[in-house]
Amino acid sequence: MKHFFLICAFFATIALFAAEVSFDYFKARSDGSSVVIEWRSNAEKSVKQYDVERSLNGQPYRYILTQQAQGPSVSYRVVDEEAVMKQGNNSDQSKFLANNYSYRLKIIGTNNSITYSEQVNVYHNVSGVRSTWGKIKEIFR
Repeated sequence: MKHFFLICAFFATIALFAAEVSFDYFKARSDGSSVVIEWRSNAEKSVKQYDVERSLNGQPYRYILTQQAQGPSVSYRVVDEEAVMKQGNNSDQSKFLANNYSYRLKIIGTNNSITYSEQVNVYHNVSGVRSTWGKIKEIFR
């Protein structure tokens, strides 16, 4: 019984130091060659960093990059130049040119606690040249 109370006290202590953040906005948009992800926090408490994650057409989220927390009222902007089609076949050319992406922020606290933002969705229509270049780069990964 003694160990049960120690474990409960430990988890209660961790919860007190979890990262807290609220956003003025969190959005993503396609510019035809890449996806631009932007957010602005109006409150950041105990936030160490944001990991930007992407999901393609409902697949599991994958890490893109890390943005260090700068404090409240800072606008963040990330350009995802790797947002190109990586699946489909030549018989359905439209699958190579248009994708539904979802983005979310993995919010990592100063004590390494993890929370997630809401997801934002963007329809990304990639030019044929950009799509071909993306497929060539995938060969060498």
